[in-house]
Amino acid sequence: VVYSTLDLEKQRMAEDALRIGIDGVRSELSKEEREYSSKGKSDLSELTKTILPQMTGSFISLDPETGDIEALVGGYK
Repeated sequence: VVYSTLDLEKQRMAEDALRIGIDGVRSELSKEEREYSSKGKSDLSELTKTILPQMTGSFISLDPETGDIEALVGGYK
């Protein structure tokens, strides 16, 4: 028997929130990278290019009263 405290609605919301958040940060970093490049700041441009493909995230939602895990996203790339 396997018991789960996951809430499927919260799980879907967590997955969506993480995806939207990471994609938003990636978009902003891409804009900054282009700006750095156009201003001749090659060191910052290269650093940003290095960071972008490595970005990831995770998400966990706990019930504060019971400690039950309600949603868990292991990562998003």
